[in-house]
Amino acid sequence: MTWRGHAPLVALRCEVDEHVAAARLRARHASMSDADEFVATRMAADLEPWPDAVPIATAGSPGAAVTMAVAAVRDRSHFG
Repeated sequence: MTWRGHAPLVALRCEVDEHVAAARLRARHASMSDADEFVATRMAADLEPWPDAVPIATAGSPGAAVTMAVAAVRDRSHFG
């Protein structure tokens, strides 16, 4: 038996002020990532517009960002 389904794709773009991002990178310890402030600066310089993505503010708590993301997905995908 084959099951077919579909799910809408909702692009989310996490956004944070560069100073908050730098402070978070400096505060990290024992991370698997090798990203640092230099990498963040380079990525920001190469950033291209993404008008279809819903911006998600990540300067606050993770819970607040998740709440925004869930609301965006529900709004864009017409889930209730």
